[in-house]
Amino acid sequence: MKDFCYIPTFEDLRGHPRIKAAYKDVLNRYGYSIKDIELMNDDQLDAFRHGLGRNIGLRLSHEKQLIINSIQNDLAGFSKQLLNDYLQTDYRVNDRGQQFVLNIVRKSETLLELYRFNKLATCTFITAYNPDGQLATEKANQNYQRQLISSLDTREILYFNGEGKGHDNQWPVEPSLCILGLTCGEAIGLASQFGQLAIVWASENAIPKIILTGGVEGQDLHLLEEFV
Repeated sequence: MKDFCYIPTFEDLRGHPRIKAAYKDVLNRYGYSIKDIELMNDDQLDAFRHGLGRNIGLRLSHEKQLIINSIQNDLAGFSKQLLNDYLQTDYRVNDRGQQFVLNIVRKSETLLELYRFNKLATCTFITAYNPDGQLATEKANQNYQRQLISSLDTREILYFNGEGKGHDNQWPVEPSLCILGLTCGEAIGLASQFGQLAIVWASENAIPKIILTGGVEGQDLHLLEEFV
């Protein structure tokens, strides 16, 4: 199972919504804001890190471990049938002159070329269709997908249109996006925002793997915006 699924490292979780919220929270507890940090000169930043760096690091490490533990628990309950469904799916890209297929744990030379051309080094293959793996109406699915596209367009993130198509044709084809440049943490947050059970993600090695994101149930963990 672990050969096909990816467990994020602490470093991978940069940009994850919960980690961003935890960072903001710990700063606030010590009387700082993110803007304060941005305005510090080098000497002030060194003093800040020397004084509070360890406390901040411990807090963020705790939050990252919670996320990793959740993904590991989801992996323990991940059925062989669902795994096989992901393995027997072609993740197709056909947009703006790019036409290629991604498959789980198969290195993609085409994706590597796309990385080099765009000077980016990650790929997230995601759909907003059928949250929680439950078939939604076409109208609802189209609305979810429009929201996903709008969220990327607002942030000017590079993506290519595609689709996920199973080999056995038992599950409807899902319009999808191949997004370049998201950190693993950002990709997990985006998937959780749209209630997805999992995404396909590739690091700089261009080897796609499955990351479990918990669906709607995982939103309380991944999308926490404020600590009480």
